[in-house]
Order: sequence, then C-alpha cells, then structure tokens
Amino acid sequence: MNEEERRRATIVNGLRAGRTVKDIVKFHNFKRTTVFDIKKKFDAFIAAGGRAEDFTGKRKKHKRRSDAMGDDVTGALVDLIDEDPGRSMRSMAKELNISPTTVRRKVRGDIRYKSYAMRRGQFMNDATKERRCAKAKLLLLKLKRPTVKNQLIFFSDEKNFSQDQKINRRNNRWLCGDPSDVPIVMQTKFPSTVMVLGVVSNEGDVMPPHFFKKSPKNQHGGVSEGPQRCCEALDGRGCCWAALRVPARWGAGPQLEKDPGVVRG
Repeated sequence: MNEEERRRATIVNGLRAGRTVKDIVKFHNFKRTTVFDIKKKFDAFIAAGGRAEDFTGKRKKHKRRSDAMGDDVTGALVDLIDEDPGRSMRSMAKELNISPTTVRRKVRGDIRYKSYAMRRGQFMNDATKERRCAKAKLLLLKLKRPTVKNQLIFFSDEKNFSQDQKINRRNNRWLCGDPSDVPIVMQTKFPSTVMVLGVVSNEGDVMPPHFFKKSPKNQHGGVSEGPQRCCEALDGRGCCWAALRVPARWGAGPQLEKDPGVVRG
C-alpha cells in the first residue's frame, strides 16, 4: 500500500466513525479538497444502498487513450519534425495534447530518431573554400612528389589556453539535496590566456609543447615584441628542436628554411 492508498483509507475510516470533514482535515492535516471528494463519493455510495463497511475509497482505474499510441500520432509527429527538426518534444506534445513521455517513446521507438546537440563550425565562403582546396592539393603534391630525397616536413599548430575553468551547463551536473550546496564556478571578465606551440615532423618526432611567456604591454596598450618572441621560439633558443632529432646537416631552427629539403607545414 502506497502513501496515497494509506491516506484514503484513513479518511474512509474517519467517515465510517462519523467524523466530520473539518475534524479529519484538522487532525490528519490532509487537503480539504481530497477529504471533500472522498466524502462526496461516500455519501453517494450510502445513498445508493451500500454499506459503510463495503466502501473502499479507491480511485478508479484510468484507461489509456485509444488515440494516444495510434499511427495517427506517429504521422503527426513525423510531420512536425519535418517542418522544424529543432523543435522541442515538449512543445510537440503540447500541440498534440499528449504526454511528453509518449512523444519521446514514439520518437525513439517508432520513428527511430535521437536528439543530438547542435554542432559548431567555421564559416567559409566560396573564396575561402577555393583557397583551402588549392593549398590541400599543393600539399598532397609535395607529399607525393618531393623535390628532394628524404624530405623532412614540419607541422606546427598553436592553441590559446584559458586559465578559467570550463563548464558545460548541460553535461556537468551536481547531485545534492539542496541547490545551495551546488558549487559555483567562478569566471573572470577578461580571463588570462597562454599560447602553446606544438611541432611534429613527418617522421614521427614530436617536440615538447612550448609555452609563450606573456609579453609586456607598451604605452598604447598593445603587446610589444610579440613577433620577435615568436621568432625566438622558432629559432632554437625557445623550443627544443633536439626533440625532433633534426639532422646535423640542417642545423637549428633558422637554418631549416635555407635547406630545400625542409618544408614547414
């Protein structure tokens, strides 16, 4: 017996004992509307010739709607999804006047759809696409037909890392009993960032990541000596070119560009 059944049984026992609605509500702290509803059914049962001992007060069983799980609902859902795939299932359930659980069950079971997160991408116009395609073809041509034997190719990339903690409001959850116990992830208005450079070669050699030091700002507020410091990181004084095992005949970073056998990727 669940909590609702025990509450209804208590109200029925009080009515059988001749208690008033006011006494039952005050003594058990039940809702007045619930007690009045059961009292109305109890009086109707007694008026129809029934005995007070036979009255149970149980709720009648509700049957599932015949059109709630029919093919018409599935077709209507398909039409709504085709019209706007980004629409929420709750809004579709409200329009069709059915339960959101039914909509989710239909979408997963009958329509075989899943709810995916929207993806982000870089905007590229036609000119950008043509330039990227030309560069990609040129790179493939260099890989297939190198200008010299045993050509060494470097691939470099840089990334800005923020010192603020990242948080995903949809995936990062916190289980607790009180919302005040959820920790707050603090964010700064202008988070500090650091640039990291990574270089690999076509022979599988990897250079340890190089962290650029923050450059001092000049009197106009701009960063001074930025290009010079970037060059320092590429000329052997800032990066560990030894980790890439560059042949001695090619020397350090600045001499790599002089040799035709080296390609910067």
